[in-house]
Amino acid sequence: MRRERAGRALALAACASYLASCTLGALAATRVLDTRPVRWAHHALYIATFAVTGAAASGVAWADRRAAAPLIGSLAPLALIPAASARTAAHPTIAALAAPFYAASAAQTFRR
Repeated sequence: MRRERAGRALALAACASYLASCTLGALAATRVLDTRPVRWAHHALYIATFAVTGAAASGVAWADRRAAAPLIGSLAPLALIPAASARTAAHPTIAALAAPFYAASAAQTFRR
């Protein structure tokens, strides 16, 4: 039971981190929020998202498979994001490809 809870907590942390990173990126891209003084914040959120998602996806082997399995699909888009300049349409498009996997993970987590 503890492993299952830990797996769900990691999956939710991955979803929250992804949402925070996308929100900050969208606010910066639309110039609603000026992130020039703290440009590193979006990068830090991306790194945290990738790390927590990887840890949560590993839960397929040791914790809650239903919540963790969808996150495996999000790892490919996350790995591709740095290859696309943030000044191009490809960057948010690639980031958005991960959204269905996070949504499925969140849905599975709250399903219980």
